Amino acid sequence: MFWRLVKTALFTIVAPGTVALYLPQMLRDRSADHRARSVYAYPWAALFLCGAAIYLRCAWDFAAKGLGTPAPIDAPRVLVVKGLYRFTRNPMYVGVAAMIAAQAGYYSLGFPCHLPARCLAGVSHLREALRRADASSLVR
Repeated sequence: MFWRLVKTALFTIVAPGTVALYLPQMLRDRSADHRARSVYAYPWAALFLCGAAIYLRCAWDFAAKGLGTPAPIDAPRVLVVKGLYRFTRNPMYVGVAAMIAAQAGYYSLGFPCHLPARCLAGVSHLREALRRADASSLVR
């Protein structure tokens, strides 16, 4: 269990950490920092914390119940259908999109809606392409 949690933490730093934390920080306008320090920042902070909680809960479910990690190279050995996975197929995407949208709103960026949608569309497209490539290799 310990090593699964360590591998999950490493994956979280590399993949969702890059998409949900590093990239929005690189895209933000530094002059918007003074606008973000107000009472209006609290809803965005709450949205960010909810997104982080969603992701962390799902990562825990992968390690504890699925006996694996969110990383494709060490996928869960047991199908995870408990927790947030009872309600939606990919709650991790929802959590990461919430963190991206919260930062966009917090820094008053002009793309709080379409940036998470584009990120999720790109991930979904890549995932579908990999699934098709894997299926075609099974047919041969």
